[in-house]
Amino acid sequence: MTHVHSTATRPGTAGERDPLRAPISTRVTVDAPGAGGAALSEALGALGLTPEAPGTGAAAPVAYCALLLGNEAYGAEPTPGLDRERIRAAALAMAAAGRGRLVLVTDATGETHTGTDPDRHARLAADRAWWQHLVTEVAARGVTGNTVVTGYSPDLGHRLPEAAEAGLLRYLVQRRPTTAADVAATVAFLVSEGCSYLVGETVPVDGGGGLGQIPSLPAGPQQVAAPRRNTPLEPQELEPVTGQDLLGHTVLVAGASSGIGRAAALHLAGRGADVVLAARRTQALEEVAAEIEALGRQAWTLRCDLSDPEDAATLGERAWKAADGVTTLLYAAGHLGFSAVGGDPASAARTFTVNLHSFVAVTEYLTARWREERIPGAVVGVSSVSSTLSPVAGLEYYGASKAAMAQYIRCLAVSVARHGIRANCVAPGIIETPMGDAAGPEHRRGWISRIPARAGRTAARGGVGPRPSAERLGRPGDGGGAARGRRLRAGGRGAAAAGVPGAGGRGLRGGGPVNAVAETAGLPAALVAGASSGIGAAVARRLAARGHAVALVGRREAELKEVAESIRTGGGTALPLALDLAEPGAPADAVAATAAALGPIGVLVCSAGAIRLAAIHETEERHWERQVRVNLTVPFLLAREVLPGMRERRHGWIVNIGSGVGSEVVPGSGGYGVSKHAVERLTELVHEENRDLGIRAVTVAPGWVATRLAARPADLGVPEDEVLDAEDIADTVAWLLDRPARMSVGPLVRVEPTASRAAAGDAMTRHLTRARAEGAGPIAKESR
Repeated sequence: MTHVHSTATRPGTAGERDPLRAPISTRVTVDAPGAGGAALSEALGALGLTPEAPGTGAAAPVAYCALLLGNEAYGAEPTPGLDRERIRAAALAMAAAGRGRLVLVTDATGETHTGTDPDRHARLAADRAWWQHLVTEVAARGVTGNTVVTGYSPDLGHRLPEAAEAGLLRYLVQRRPTTAADVAATVAFLVSEGCSYLVGETVPVDGGGGLGQIPSLPAGPQQVAAPRRNTPLEPQELEPVTGQDLLGHTVLVAGASSGIGRAAALHLAGRGADVVLAARRTQALEEVAAEIEALGRQAWTLRCDLSDPEDAATLGERAWKAADGVTTLLYAAGHLGFSAVGGDPASAARTFTVNLHSFVAVTEYLTARWREERIPGAVVGVSSVSSTLSPVAGLEYYGASKAAMAQYIRCLAVSVARHGIRANCVAPGIIETPMGDAAGPEHRRGWISRIPARAGRTAARGGVGPRPSAERLGRPGDGGGAARGRRLRAGGRGAAAAGVPGAGGRGLRGGGPVNAVAETAGLPAALVAGASSGIGAAVARRLAARGHAVALVGRREAELKEVAESIRTGGGTALPLALDLAEPGAPADAVAATAAALGPIGVLVCSAGAIRLAAIHETEERHWERQVRVNLTVPFLLAREVLPGMRERRHGWIVNIGSGVGSEVVPGSGGYGVSKHAVERLTELVHEENRDLGIRAVTVAPGWVATRLAARPADLGVPEDEVLDAEDIADTVAWLLDRPARMSVGPLVRVEPTASRAAAGDAMTRHLTRARAEGAGPIAKESR
């Protein structure tokens, strides 16, 4: 029996209240022979869906789920693989209809394990690659496809011996295997109406943290797979680097008193480098310096507490003066500050200071000097595999700080490569250092057991630094590091669909402790600017239907009252505020009035807009300033007013309505196009500055929407039903607010009509051409 414990939508419940959560079709073709398919079908049926075998429905499928299981590490039986011909035929039928969902459920994680059949592994990988190509092919034709990667799941047919299963489950976050219900709930989400902007992504349903294949091994001798021919049983030592290939280099090693920093400093000195040693423990530094001098190289010691921002800020300059120049930075300092449930501010501050902020301070001083003096320097940061997964509990601060370090290095590499400066990072796993002792011995043995070329122990080694060859760490432009993240991007692109027409938009970027407004107890008040008509009015009605008390702000009092009355008729709460937000002080007045009447503002939607289409040489200064004021400055002022309260409450949504022409250059769009482009940057800035406080900011950029601000479809020979309407944008805003706390979408969400002839840029160009042909002047409209 499959026990379903899911909040996924069932027909007749949430779908009636929120169409975005309803399935695209209750009929789901389940291409999954065997016991695993039967269990998945039963779980889908418990969610109110109707599973069907391929070819049994009278019509072409609308939702299609294929099962690909065969991972030996989970004890899966061999699989014949995907029926590619059948799946492709179904996908093309959906594409011909312009509507459909494809979901692959698989246990093919991409992990490799000793003792497993490489050919079987390769066949699974080939099927996954084929699936991604199919998704790419149909993405632009109304069909979205994604992949669910399941963890160990006896429900789906995985079987391991009892001891092996216990070891596998011990380090899972939830300490239990994946159930058919877990997978079914994810499939239900991926076939929902609201999941139309997720393309080519991989959703892990593996127990959390990417730990589905890290076994815990007890002490004592372990079974070793039979070696391949000509493969020695004894671990091979790395071939030492010979010669003094680093003569003339001076390396600053931060964190040089022990562990990786100490080993690297000695290694670099052995290759001819002079070394500046920096750490807190003076005696330990002097011991390392003596060993370096015994190798015939120079060493300088600098006491530096990298948890002290002021001390760290001077390290680069002190090292430069001591050694008369530095050519390389190796930042091996680190602090493993464990977090506690509910937070530990002191641990968080120290961890981020040592692992990120001090590294940035030292790096920025040195890269500026190198650029100024035309020195081809190199930066190497020691990150951690904890930047991409959480191998033990309590790593919120450590993992996040190391991930930030890795991303900083990637970005830095792009910025400084043009100056001949290289930047890269190393992401070690569990190392035999004092910091590495934080992981228990059984978990360390389990981790090391996953490494095919493992030795009996792993210790800190040297081996990083600049080399004369092009293969050296820190090669220009490679952005470096072994840290590879797994991200869910709700941006319509995905790894497979990047660049696919109709699957555009920006990815999914993840972040800190985000609180979805819709999940708070009692929905907060919402303020909608430009609510008298069009998109603003539709959004206001939609928010009221969700349960928000809504303040309606705009210039046209009579129309505001009509919208307010429609909301009240439906049982909602509405406060009409007739204000010209472009007037000085008006945004502050609107926020104050809303808070006084409705309570704290948790949702801000800026839909006010002014448009005057004209070429730049035809645009008057007053018209330019008016558009910039309404389209950019008003959203800025409103955000500035609501953010202090949102930051204090640690949740909130700011949604700015942009435009499809904000992301492309359309001749004649004038101040409108420029201001809409600028509001995208404003929104990104608000998002980045506040995301760790539970505040999300998104620009929704519609294409051609049938409102008074846009051209009439009939005037341009486009059928009315090919153009978006205001309700489409309101539904998008509601969908955003319904995302769970762990999911951040944006900060740019593009919503375009399906038909290419209804694209925003083309429509605006034809609109301008027609107006000029008729002898009309600049086109001017406002929606406030």
